[in-house]
Amino acid sequence: MSEEVLTKEEISHLKSLIKSEEAEKIAEASERLRKSEATEADYLKLFSKTVVYRLLCTWEPKIWDDLCGILCTHTKTQKMLKEQIEKRVNCNSKNIKLHKELWNNLGNLCFHCDPCVFELLGELCHISFWGYPIKMTTEHIQLSKTLSRYRKKNNS
Repeated sequence: MSEEVLTKEEISHLKSLIKSEEAEKIAEASERLRKSEATEADYLKLFSKTVVYRLLCTWEPKIWDDLCGILCTHTKTQKMLKEQIEKRVNCNSKNIKLHKELWNNLGNLCFHCDPCVFELLGELCHISFWGYPIKMTTEHIQLSKTLSRYRKKNNS
């Protein structure tokens, strides 16, 4: 694994930006990381599984976009991002309220995220509750069609 190159001060400042869970500060951290010579080791120090999961739980499209841009730059961080997205978007609960909330959040991401995030959702979202009596909105129907097409295209 590569050595860390960011200083303790840089790591500390970036962690404070990330910990804020605010889209503008995550974007600032993303920009600083892009401009730096940060290594995969630096990224792993900044983004633990817990931090990534917490940021995904905001359901803020801009945060998802920036996380994808930040973490898809290295193999280990991309793998961790995918694991955390998969945990966040797949629900096996029989609680209809949780499913409705998930649908609303996925629909919002569907229409406001960058294509990189949408592709990850298509790859990682294994929706197992189609039979539940949830009123499907236009956004959800579009999302389900797109996810279905994406899976078919990549399984061919």
